[in-house]
Amino acid sequence: MDLNHAFLSQQIQRSLADTANSRADRDTHEKLARMYELEIERRSGGRIMFRTAQTAAKRSAETELVVVSHPIRIIGE
Repeated sequence: MDLNHAFLSQQIQRSLADTANSRADRDTHEKLARMYELEIERRSGGRIMFRTAQTAAKRSAETELVVVSHPIRIIGE
């Protein structure tokens, strides 16, 4: 699975979680989305990280994407 596929799958699962009719369905889609997020983090070598936002009052499928910037060194310059 490449990163593009993992991102698409993660977004689909987050959307399905947001529109789920039951808590069980929502929880399942959130777990699947988190699985894809962990795969993205692993495949990107930590350059792409997700922080899930959950409050005690309300479970939320909101996710903040954090992209870590690394300086690029061009060899030969």
